[in-house]
Amino acid sequence: QKAGEIILQHANGADVVETKATSRDLLTLVDPLCEQVIRETVLANFPDHDFLGEEQVAAGKEASMIALEEKLTNPKSPWLWIVDPIDGTTNFAYGIPLNMPSIAVAYEG
Repeated sequence: QKAGEIILQHANGADVVETKATSRDLLTLVDPLCEQVIRETVLANFPDHDFLGEEQVAAGKEASMIALEEKLTNPKSPWLWIVDPIDGTTNFAYGIPLNMPSIAVAYEG
């Protein structure tokens, strides 16, 4: 809920601070802020769970696959939360209201 509130506060758009793997893979100042809020909320409620957020992974599909494989191969917990803090960052950056946090949780892979 808190991440959604942050997104709504910037409903008119947000400045792009970085282009990652491609010209369509954008990062705004709001992305890491939303991820931090989601991480804090999850770990406050489930302190023994693990967390993988998009913003903690290097850019690109290969880096994402490696990060996920590492979490699954060397689990700290049977529970893994996988988060894209703003799914639809391009829409978000331009004030198009077709974006949201994407949150998944996996149990034992």
